[in-house]
Amino acid sequence: MATRLSHLLILALLAGLAIPGFCQVSPTERCADVPDYTIYQVFFRRVLWLDGLADQLKSQGKADSFTRSLIQRESGITEKEAATLRTIAAEWIAKDATLVSAGQAAVASAGGPASAPLQLLKDIRNQRIEALNDDFDRLRAALGYGRFPVLDHYVRRTCTISTPGSAPPGAPPPPPRRL
Repeated sequence: MATRLSHLLILALLAGLAIPGFCQVSPTERCADVPDYTIYQVFFRRVLWLDGLADQLKSQGKADSFTRSLIQRESGITEKEAATLRTIAAEWIAKDATLVSAGQAAVASAGGPASAPLQLLKDIRNQRIEALNDDFDRLRAALGYGRFPVLDHYVRRTCTISTPGSAPPGAPPPPPRRL
């Protein structure tokens, strides 16, 4: 009786451990349909958010090193590579803010989103993507082709973006959006 109970317990434990594997989607699949510029836009913002959080902790007299070096530790990049990443991310954020402001000014001068010239908005969107792609290329060149894949693997492994309407395999499709 005891051996039968232990066998059932082992089977239940193994089945319980296997269930999450069926329900989870790997980061590679989750971000497969997401363009690089979108993945790195979110990542650059996360880099600066963590830096801002570390600055806030430091201003409160709390330890900031754990937060400031989180991406460096988790991704396996060096301190110098992390500093380069922060610099490039900050420069991209500044460029993007300028382009967003230009888009907002164009919409305001046209009398609202419905009146703004569609081509102008597309041009600003393309400039934002081009700026991000340029900084993505700068990061790749700065880290080198031997080290960049280390960071890129981390970025994609921690990616939490999915394309609108995409669902994990076997999941029901999302409900239609209401406008």
